[in-house]
Amino acid sequence: MRVFREPLFHFAVAGLLIFGAWRMFGVPAEAPEKIIVSSATVGQLANLFERTWQRPPTPQELDGLIDDHIREEVFYREAKKLGLDENDTVIRRRLRAKMEFVDDNSAALAAPSDAELERYILDNPSLFEIEPRFAFRQVFVDGRSRGSSAPQAATELLARIKADPAIDPFTLGDPTLLPPEIALAAKSRIAREFGSPFAEAIASVPQGMWTGPIESAYGTHLVFVTLSEPGRLPALAQVREAVLREWTNARREELLEASYARHLARYSVTVERPVDAAGQ
Repeated sequence: MRVFREPLFHFAVAGLLIFGAWRMFGVPAEAPEKIIVSSATVGQLANLFERTWQRPPTPQELDGLIDDHIREEVFYREAKKLGLDENDTVIRRRLRAKMEFVDDNSAALAAPSDAELERYILDNPSLFEIEPRFAFRQVFVDGRSRGSSAPQAATELLARIKADPAIDPFTLGDPTLLPPEIALAAKSRIAREFGSPFAEAIASVPQGMWTGPIESAYGTHLVFVTLSEPGRLPALAQVREAVLREWTNARREELLEASYARHLARYSVTVERPVDAAGQ
């Protein structure tokens, strides 16, 4: 018959054969990806639980931890397939932190010698310096009540004190809640209480004599420095723990920078700046 010679008939028959084979044998399923939860991973999950809750997990709790780990792994893999990990700032920073942790060469840090720690103190005096301390007496002249004449009034009081050593200076000043005598205190503490200009002035006046006028955050003062201790660098024995901590942190940063430089050397970096960013 002519119909058996038509191309359309042949096409239809081929389609029916393919459909029948598919119904009979099915399409082979794609092999599933493997997720292996190793005994080491199970141990880590249990250890983390124990450190958090101060007890080992029950069998049911451990099963829950494993199930949650599998759930996380499944969603992680599916998210990667969809490219959800790309161009995500949080993920990039997290991966950077993990990479820096991997590159951490703390284990390679040799214990520093005392000479190295002492040199570190000398190279970084601001980290360890024991600041100057001062004890002083003060006579207060109230600028709010005296106005612009306060400095002149303080100068006149200073002249009276110097002229009569028997006079009690504290009977000459204006009433104030400030203590007449300040015990030995660090320069930074004096700056917090009276202001930085006052603290700087205290550091420069001679010890054992009345001096002034000196301005503070409160007003005008006459000052008698009773004790002055200069700033100094401490002996290593006094600050060993702090020096070792700072030295270790600094050394770790050096090693991390060196590690980054090695990684960077494997890349060719091109920065294409917008015209506006270049200031053009």
